[in-house]
This record gives sequence, structure tokens and C-alpha cells, in this order.
Amino acid sequence: MDNPPPFPSYQNPNDESHLTLLVIFHFVMAFFSLLGFAVVILQFTFMGALVSNPQINKDPQFPAGAMMGIMSALFIFIGVIIFISLAMNLASAFFMQARKNRMFSLVTAGLNCLSFPLGTALGVFTFIVLNRDSVKQIYQS
Repeated sequence: MDNPPPFPSYQNPNDESHLTLLVIFHFVMAFFSLLGFAVVILQFTFMGALVSNPQINKDPQFPAGAMMGIMSALFIFIGVIIFISLAMNLASAFFMQARKNRMFSLVTAGLNCLSFPLGTALGVFTFIVLNRDSVKQIYQS
């Protein structure tokens, strides 16, 4: 007995345009991360200049060195988080453009959901588009 022919695969005509829009929005999210990284560097520079001011260091009750140490650790932590977001969104955009590494883009979408409200919208729409069966077929071919 012969095997029945496989069902024809349904290809949504909007899949390619939706994937192209997701690529663009991931590049935009990476740009916003770059702006956030620049703001963190500017704040760190400003706080360093403020704390090194001799007028502030005269007050014995104001531990400028200890405060700058805590602020440095905080700025480095925030900067690393923003840089990771920037790198992951750039990589995800390039992967989506090449229609590769769908799972990496889904992980990036999950992390983008933590960045309310734009990242949440981008993450949810990325989940919706990349979990369609027709898009999974595009990634497999």
C-alpha cells in the first residue's frame, strides 16, 4: 500500500514582510540600546567629575570615594546589561535576515520582553511571528 501524499504546506504571504519588519525593529532596538549605553557613559563621566570636585570632598560626612565606588559598580553593571541587549538584538536581526538560528531570536525576544514598553511589544510580536508553522518552514528550508 502506498503512503498518502503529504499535506501541502501553507505559506502565509505576509511572512516575509513580517520577518523584514522584525529585522528592522531589532536594529532599532539595538540603536536604542546604543543610546542607553551612551547615556550611562555620560552619567558616569558626570558623576566622576562631580565627586572629584574639591569643594565636595571638604565635607568629612560625605564619603565621595565610597560613593563613587558604589556608583561605578552600578554603572558597570547597567552598562554590561545594556551592551548584552545591544549585541543580542544586532545578532538576532542578522540571523533573522539570513533566516537562521530561530531559537536565538526567540531567546532575544524573551529578554526584550523585560524592556517595557517597546521591548515587550517587540518580544511579543517576535514570538507570534517566529512560532508560526509557515515561518518555521522558511527557517528549515
